[in-house]
Amino acid sequence: MDSAVYLIVPQRTKNDIGSYVTSPSDQKRRVLCKVKSVSMNEFYVGAQKGIRPDYVLDMQAINYKGEQYAEYNNTVYQVVRTYHREDDDVMEVYIGRPK
Repeated sequence: MDSAVYLIVPQRTKNDIGSYVTSPSDQKRRVLCKVKSVSMNEFYVGAQKGIRPDYVLDMQAINYKGEQYAEYNNTVYQVVRTYHREDDDVMEVYIGRPK
């Protein structure tokens, strides 16, 4: 684990028309992880769904608690999907930005 990211706790607020929306809050937790690029296939599949996956964060599974946002290099990303590799207890957290 050679990099640090901040996992951000989401907050629910009411917008002007009374609907609840989820957005990043000010609550952050620093987590050590390994940052990798997404595969070409993952990139194109995400693009078809209107998501631009940028990175894969490999972290100890115990550190991920279902957060929906992550901050890396001063940019806030949305968690696109996760995958728990049970053989080594690592959580792969795919992060990206909406198109």
